[in-house]
Order: sequence, then structure tokens, then C-alpha cells
Amino acid sequence: MRILGMLLLSVSASVQAATLDISVAQGGSQIQEFSLDLSEERQSLDLRESHRYSVAVSDKTRGKDICREAEYRTGLMLTFKNLEATDQGLSLVEVVGQQSIVEDLATTEVLSCGANQSPVIQTRAFSTTTTVEEGRPRAIVIDGDTTLLLSLKPE
Repeated sequence: MRILGMLLLSVSASVQAATLDISVAQGGSQIQEFSLDLSEERQSLDLRESHRYSVAVSDKTRGKDICREAEYRTGLMLTFKNLEATDQGLSLVEVVGQQSIVEDLATTEVLSCGANQSPVIQTRAFSTTTTVEEGRPRAIVIDGDTTLLLSLKPE
């Protein structure tokens, strides 16, 4: 019984957490590289960019036009989760994300202090589960413009 406990302890010690290296290629942009500690907890990677637009509203109570700036974010948002790891250098990785783009920045009303704009944002969600093996990068094509390259490194 004691030997079995020692064997289980040595096996669990040999299955270590791994690092997931992620390369993101989007269109003609330079490739971005990131590393995450792969675990059973979700790890997020936010590649969205912020954009400003103007908001103008008419305050009828005070009889004033109020203009401010607001912000919307577009781009790629990803989460990674290790579903299953083996001691043979394999990991089953869940990838969930969303890709958002602005279709239009419509001007809906022009007031004395500025224009009221309304962003029209298109969002596409995706998810996949893939097996990543040490020494063998795994490619995931999100759309015709974005590709992820996942590599597993032991710690």
C-alpha cells in the first residue's frame, strides 16, 4: 500500500504544468507572440484595440446639448483552458474566442456641440478543442485573416 502511494505521488509529480506558446498572425500585421501557463483555470488573451467616438445628447430638462467621447473595442479576445494533460507531452486545449469588427460608425444626430455617432459592431464567436503535442505546433485558422499557432513547452 505504501509503495502504491509513492508510485502515485511520483506519477503526479511528473505531470507538470506546461506553458502554451501562442503566435497570432492577423492579415499583413507582424506576428504577435504570447505565453500562458496552461492550467484547468481559464486564461484570457485580449488583443482588442480601443477606438474613440463622439456622443451627443440633448438634455431637454436643462435645455443643453451634452457632448462626450466614448470608447468601443474591436479585435480578437481569446480564452484557453487545459481540459486534459498526459505525461506523454499531450494536452487537450479548449480555445474559445470572439472576433469583432466595426462595420460602420453612423452619425445619427448633429447638435450644437458635436455629432452623435453610433458604432455598428459585428461579432463572431468561435470555439474549438484541439490536442497540442510537445514539439509539434498546432495551427488554428479562425477566419481567412487570422491564424493561431499553439506550441506546448513543459515546465
